[in-house]
Amino acid sequence: MGAPGRFAAPVASPSSPQSTATGVTDDDSTHQSDVLPLALVGIVRAMMRQEEDVYAYHRYRPDGCQTTAIREKWRQDICHWTYSVVDHFDLSRETVAISLSLFDRYCATLGNQCDGSIALLTSLTTLSVAVKINETKSIHLRTLADLSRKQFTAKDIERFELKLLKEMSWRVNPPTSVAFVHQLLKFVSHAHPTIRRDMFELSRYLCELSLSDAFFCDRKPSSVAYAAILNVFDFMAKSHHISSHVSKRFIDDVECLLRLDHRAVDVIEARSRMQQMFASSLELYARDGSLLSTSDVVMECCESLCSKGSTEKSVNSGINHTTQAPPQRVQ
Repeated sequence: MGAPGRFAAPVASPSSPQSTATGVTDDDSTHQSDVLPLALVGIVRAMMRQEEDVYAYHRYRPDGCQTTAIREKWRQDICHWTYSVVDHFDLSRETVAISLSLFDRYCATLGNQCDGSIALLTSLTTLSVAVKINETKSIHLRTLADLSRKQFTAKDIERFELKLLKEMSWRVNPPTSVAFVHQLLKFVSHAHPTIRRDMFELSRYLCELSLSDAFFCDRKPSSVAYAAILNVFDFMAKSHHISSHVSKRFIDDVECLLRLDHRAVDVIEARSRMQQMFASSLELYARDGSLLSTSDVVMECCESLCSKGSTEKSVNSGINHTTQAPPQRVQ
């Protein structure tokens, strides 16, 4: 095992699924791990220490400086654009999470007081860094410069990258919410592997939805992941795919071993926000078939809920109808 807090993925071979720097693969990330229970607990605790001590959003806010909220429309557009680029080049969507973490933390160092030009340059640069960290292939800086419609050159991005890395103290490999989902679902030891796979796909979908919402900027990835899993337990319990005994044992185990509390305010708020976003995505899917994910599991879930009329019920329960449509994966 390497140094505490660092989780290098095995090198992907041509015959193996694409691996990411967080140890998450894009095709099946939920098979039972060979990691011993105590080692698994140690890994998750180390990730939690990282998010608290190194990557916590509030640590990047300048002392004595008035910090404003980042313009939500800018950030949402940047997130959707980053998803589109990553999908176009067939990269891992974890790369988007790493890029947005860098983007949010760098903007926090400016007190979120930046114009559209700086926001664009920052997003280009953080994507470049995230690709280097998390992918086995690269995107040339010239290509990223072209995507800026000639507003910036490759040299501009290269210079800004060094500035950003210094400002971040080279802390560029954060634990993401999907990485936490991957680890936390290993505690669901009494469910069939197919159920765990479905839970992973649905939880990942909720995490990807939350990434575009500025509400989650300063939320701990572990809380976001836990909220997503708890929501998925609720979804699957309603369809009788999983028993309450399994969910209760999971909740008890993670509370005892990891001190994750399902009654914590940040978890409850994250669950509620995700439920609203999921309802919005269902409304969009029912209307024109648009969906953030192309996972068969997620599509089947959405089709099932829409056919039962759950969309109308969810949407009428207080959802914000102005939520923008999530990006679709490029085919």
